[in-house]
Amino acid sequence: MAVVIAVFVVVGGTAHGADSGWTQRALQLQHELGNDVGMVNAPWLGTHNSFNSLAEMGVALSPLDSNQQISITDQLDAGIRSIELDLHWFPSLGSLGQKRPTVCHAQGPHVGCTVEKTLDRVLTEVRAWLLDNPDQVLMIYFEDHLDGQKGYAEATHDVHQGLAGLLYRPRGGSRKCQELPGELTRNQVLAAGRQVIAVGSCGIGERWPTVSYAWSDHYEDQPTSRFMDFPACDSDVSRTGYKTRLIRYYEDSTTLSYIVSQGGSGEERVTPEMAGRLVRCGVDLIGLDQVMREDPRLDALVWSWAPGQPASGSCSLQGDTGRWVSSSCRGRLPAACRDGIRWSVTPRAVPVSGAARACRRQGGQFAVPRTGYEGQLLKVAAERAAAGHVWLGQRRAGSAWRALDKR
Repeated sequence: MAVVIAVFVVVGGTAHGADSGWTQRALQLQHELGNDVGMVNAPWLGTHNSFNSLAEMGVALSPLDSNQQISITDQLDAGIRSIELDLHWFPSLGSLGQKRPTVCHAQGPHVGCTVEKTLDRVLTEVRAWLLDNPDQVLMIYFEDHLDGQKGYAEATHDVHQGLAGLLYRPRGGSRKCQELPGELTRNQVLAAGRQVIAVGSCGIGERWPTVSYAWSDHYEDQPTSRFMDFPACDSDVSRTGYKTRLIRYYEDSTTLSYIVSQGGSGEERVTPEMAGRLVRCGVDLIGLDQVMREDPRLDALVWSWAPGQPASGSCSLQGDTGRWVSSSCRGRLPAACRDGIRWSVTPRAVPVSGAARACRRQGGQFAVPRTGYEGQLLKVAAERAAAGHVWLGQRRAGSAWRALDKR
């Protein structure tokens, strides 16, 4: 039985060729905006088979057919906040011939594993990054092939040791499998003094459920040309499904997977155009292959700030393109209002100090979008109201930006 587990860590584009420093900053700011959103709707930018690269594993068999080009640490530095680790119970040369939880990309009875790193070594690297970034939350997705209770027991030990003090464990450390709480937020993880949350299946035995939540109700697929841009989006998942389930889309660029899937359709890659579609439609977890630090897909995944923004000013507004700019707090503009899932703008321009009151008059809150989908809904609302520029419900707080509405 194969078990899939994901771990979340809490942390903090646009046009091809955008400044990479701006891209990482914009990705971090929009990620942090989603820290108060429940797990079924919180946005995560991830990589698929994050470990499977020569940069991470060195010379071994599986990374010769790689999913990635840069190390896990470099991926995290580039803005990735969800990583995937495939676990195999294998007598790797890296563990002196003893069977150990080993991180490698393989099929069947561990075919493809050779001298890849053991789980404890990979978690040592992840831990170091987390300690250097104590305000961040990470998701780690474990796809496991640990064979039996001994494999699960040793993997549990490795996770508890490697992520000691950082792992947000299922409530009470229960030995019974628990489903990922849909209302749990990254802010709650951080408030508990933790930075990582693991999800996946229940594994074998009683120890594995002390590491990970199950996420049996999540939906996942690979993108094809059938996935349309907003507002049509995904014909296979209803908007209710997007609201109530964690939705994951990922790509797989390895030759091995291409052969196993009998060639696939050849469409399943996440191009910059597809990345934009996925984020605008509200896909919760996007798993990229072959990520580079300066990657046009990362630019395309920034749905919030305009290039070069935020600059000076303590307030922010949405421009007529739907992108955000920072501004002084002077002047009068319509205000962005949210009432549940509905977005609107005030019919009259108001000073920013009167925005909350104006939104309350029409039954909403002065608000700022948390996801690319919400950003599109506000853009449509502003267009319908012929409002070129709209106050957003967030304010600068030092180097960060804080939402004024509560989720």
